[in-house]
Amino acid sequence: MPNVDFDRSIVNSRMPQILNSPDFKHRLLSVKAYLDYEDEHTVRVNFLDTLRPELWCIDGLARHLEPSSGRNYGMHLIESLPRIPVQFESLPPDKNAWVLYVQVNPDQESLDDAYFLKKVRDQIGFGSFHNINVTLLPGRQHTISIETPTDNEDESPSSRRGRFIAPTADLSASELSDTIKTPTGDEDEFLSSRRGRFIVPTADLSAPNDESESPINRRGRFIVPTADLSAPGANSDIQTLLPPLILERGINTVVIATLDQRIGTWLFFTLLCNYLDRGHKVNGFATSLDALDEKEIIAKWSPFVISDQQIVKTLGFEPDPHRFHVALESMHYHIQYAQNMQSWHITPPIFRFDIIHPVDILEDYLVATYYEEATPASLLSTNTIGSQTIRSELEDRLKDYMQVYGARQTIGLLLDSYENLVYRTLHDAPERLIHLVNAVNKNREYTIDSSLPPLLRNAIHPSAPNPPTTIYLFTETLSLDEQRVAHSRWKMGILLVGTDHPFNNAHTLLDALCYHLNLDYALKRSSSLSLITGRQMTISVEDTSIGQFGELHPEVLTRWELFYPASFIELDLDTITEMWAGTNSGA
Repeated sequence: MPNVDFDRSIVNSRMPQILNSPDFKHRLLSVKAYLDYEDEHTVRVNFLDTLRPELWCIDGLARHLEPSSGRNYGMHLIESLPRIPVQFESLPPDKNAWVLYVQVNPDQESLDDAYFLKKVRDQIGFGSFHNINVTLLPGRQHTISIETPTDNEDESPSSRRGRFIAPTADLSASELSDTIKTPTGDEDEFLSSRRGRFIVPTADLSAPNDESESPINRRGRFIVPTADLSAPGANSDIQTLLPPLILERGINTVVIATLDQRIGTWLFFTLLCNYLDRGHKVNGFATSLDALDEKEIIAKWSPFVISDQQIVKTLGFEPDPHRFHVALESMHYHIQYAQNMQSWHITPPIFRFDIIHPVDILEDYLVATYYEEATPASLLSTNTIGSQTIRSELEDRLKDYMQVYGARQTIGLLLDSYENLVYRTLHDAPERLIHLVNAVNKNREYTIDSSLPPLLRNAIHPSAPNPPTTIYLFTETLSLDEQRVAHSRWKMGILLVGTDHPFNNAHTLLDALCYHLNLDYALKRSSSLSLITGRQMTISVEDTSIGQFGELHPEVLTRWELFYPASFIELDLDTITEMWAGTNSGA
């Protein structure tokens, strides 16, 4: 889950009472977060809910922990704004745009939103400027061009492809561009800027070739260490070089361009709320959506009607009406009770895009009240494979060995896109995938049935270490059998990137792991389309398959834009755990 670093001085300015309160850690639980680390400069908060991105900025956090009295965040904020006529030029058919006209008074200080937008892009925009882009333009702009640069386009440093366009005070008006640049898929970039890295224009663009240099200080790259790759507080990604995204004093035109309509609308709503909370004046808005699309997307923030009976059935108890009302109002819901219908009319605040079903609201009530009224119920369950204790011991042993080997642990998501699971990974049986309709994010609607896609996603992430490197993860996988029955397996995946001899290096690591686990294994040729024919094997112990390994097919590397040879190992930990339990061996 995302770790967000807040500047302590800004937190102290916006939330002086709660930050210095002994109740601070407890209050964070009311937004499903906990204090991960703090020092004199940084307050690092881990958010357990990846679908609450409005909390990843100081405005959103303060809105819940130390709110301003009398502030409401309903649709009336939009309805009260004048709609400004804007001409959008060269708008790609797959993109939509929203515009805010924001006035900053001379006596007001503006916050830098670059870090917040970077977090949003990494978590729900897949790290792509093409998916989510925010641009600040000086003055009141009525003609806005949103273009995709060509391969041979001569760009100025402030508008290079895929970068934030953030005009600063030292740029002349002639140097300012009102064009949002989005990267094309086949741009001819330097190898150092591939794999999603963010190139920061500097006076000297040559990067020192010193691998001992801290990755956060490496010039020409935007590399953020994750919590599992560095000691807490050792490297705060709030210090990462980012071009500023700061409103200038006077009138600013804020342009939000996204592929996903719901994400774009949410970001528009969230920035509007943030600017108003900072005391800025919003003079109007514009959008590229036609009237029908705008009405349809706005309707997703319509009120929910939840009956008392439905609440009791869902929660298992009847909450006190006053407490229910106060708890949801504290989370900025607009709530009314219809006595004649014995039901609640509840409208989410506009900065929430994760409220899809009534149960989401009821979950918020439980979170806001720290689950104090919820009582555990006995659950019926089937026998699991092996022992949880043994599996934990197995994982600990694997982690110890991988640490000695020099590998880095990462995490993966259970849901991914059809494109990543099938097209990019050359999946040979897409009918085995489980499809879950995800109204929040269309790019995460299929459950993974292999650890390979999340490994590849992490290998091309901006925070990925430079090759040669080895990363690994533990993840649940789900798949359907021929009778359409779902099965869950717990697996370990290992990806070796940029090694000299991918197949042999993977085989050597596998042999060491099996020796370390006392597994007498055998190999048999396999036929996965993701791996090179003749350079892939099924791993078995006493005729029972426990995994596979091999060298990734060049087509897979190409489709993932990973420009190094790579090999892959996957172990079925459920099966190995069962073997350990059957032999009563912890060795």
